[in-house]
Amino acid sequence: MYVTGRSTRETSTRSRSDWTVEAVAETIRSHGGTAIPVRCDHRHDDQVEQLFHRVADEQGRLDILVNNLVGWSDSLSGSITGEPGWADDSLGLPLWEQPLTWWDVNFRGGVRAHVANCRFGIPLMLDQPGGLILFTSEKPRPSPDRAFDTVLDLRAQVTARLVDLLARQLFDYEITCVLLYPGWTRTHDIVAAIEAGRYKLSKTLEDLNEQTVSPQFAGRATACLAADPIAIERSGQVLIAADLARKYGFTDIDGRQPNPL
Repeated sequence: MYVTGRSTRETSTRSRSDWTVEAVAETIRSHGGTAIPVRCDHRHDDQVEQLFHRVADEQGRLDILVNNLVGWSDSLSGSITGEPGWADDSLGLPLWEQPLTWWDVNFRGGVRAHVANCRFGIPLMLDQPGGLILFTSEKPRPSPDRAFDTVLDLRAQVTARLVDLLARQLFDYEITCVLLYPGWTRTHDIVAAIEAGRYKLSKTLEDLNEQTVSPQFAGRATACLAADPIAIERSGQVLIAADLARKYGFTDIDGRQPNPL
């Protein structure tokens, strides 16, 4: 497994050393997995191309591609964590009150970067059937009345359409392509915001834990899909991690089968 991101222990300006690709790789290894940390800014095509060249040279193939990019953290400032880079000041505002950079951040980091991953990653998957391409995203809302944020909803709709198109193109190669909605996830940023008393949606960690899932919840959903011999029957679909938990029988790390927003 290759763990990619922009923050390394040498380059990170964060105050927390566990917000780095090395820390994520170490966590995976501590649970018995294999992980290789690689610094890669997926908004830069040359770095993405170099990443997949490395995968090809070292592994000769790619079985699972997870597109889990957002790109908010160093583009806007806000009040959730008190650190530069959080997008709280733009979330949920009417479109005419949001900075145009909110669009750029979400579509460059949350859509185009995924396209670049597919452009350079999919050729490594075509020679062997059974591969999985999984995107994570907000859940596309069926009605505009239920959309929390215009730009985020547009990003989710575009991503869902991209997944559907890729699923059709890859069907003959027996490669599954899906969009996974993890649910409201308690990321490092959110937990730090709670601890700092700056998070608007929950006041305590206890409340947050009741309302959210761990990052591992989406990982368990992905592992079950990757192991399912008939996963391709779901190709092109938008899947919800909580629904997959009930289907496959897995739980979050606290033993619950939550159903977050």
